[in-house]
Order: sequence, then C-alpha cells, then structure tokens
Amino acid sequence: MGGSHQAVCTQVVLLGSGMDTRPWRLKLPPGVAWFEVDQAEVLNAKQQLLGREGVAFTADGPMDQLRFPLRCSKWAGVPLDLQCMGWTDKLKASGFKTDMLTIWVLEVRIISRGHRFRKAGHA
Repeated sequence: MGGSHQAVCTQVVLLGSGMDTRPWRLKLPPGVAWFEVDQAEVLNAKQQLLGREGVAFTADGPMDQLRFPLRCSKWAGVPLDLQCMGWTDKLKASGFKTDMLTIWVLEVRIISRGHRFRKAGHA
C-alpha cells in the first residue's frame, strides 16, 4: 500500500464485500480508510454477525481491550446497488475522497454447475 519511493494509498474500496474481514486481519499502514460496498441486507447481516463476535467497527478504544480491533483508521459499510446510476455519489457521501490514491478491489468467483472442464489438447 505504500513504500519509500511510492505514493501512499490511504483508501481501499471493496466492491461486493460480503463477509470479508480484511480490515480486522491485515496489518494496514496508519490513516487507511476502508469502504465496503454491498447490498444493505448483506452489510446489515455482516455487522450483526461480526458484532456478536466482538468485532469493533470503529477505531475508538484501546486496541488491547478489543477482541477484534479495527486495523484501519475508518471503516464504512456503504449500502448500494452497483447497477444503479449515481452509486459513486453514495460512496462520496460516506467519506470517500475522489482526490486520494485508492485501491479498488473487485473479486470475481466463477462457479460452474454441471459443466466438465477439458484439459487443453483433449477432446
């Protein structure tokens, strides 16, 4: 996310975040804001589930007293549908800054049901 000769990235946007837990697991540099974009029901379920397990959604409080402290300076769950126009406005309203260097994360899972994959060269 940063190096001695590189610009420091201080924002991460995770599109379709689901139940991802990286903001609580990764050792992040100071000042990183983490934005998770997903549907409202997914983010609500995540906050309820992780909250019951002792996950902190703010960086407040002594880290040594929290079961799962937040490892970034800010976490924001941004409920929106990426198929709708204007979703970037909702991201900005959550604190995203368009003039800051940002890492965008979009993971795609390919699921195949009932299809057989063939090795190259085999019929």
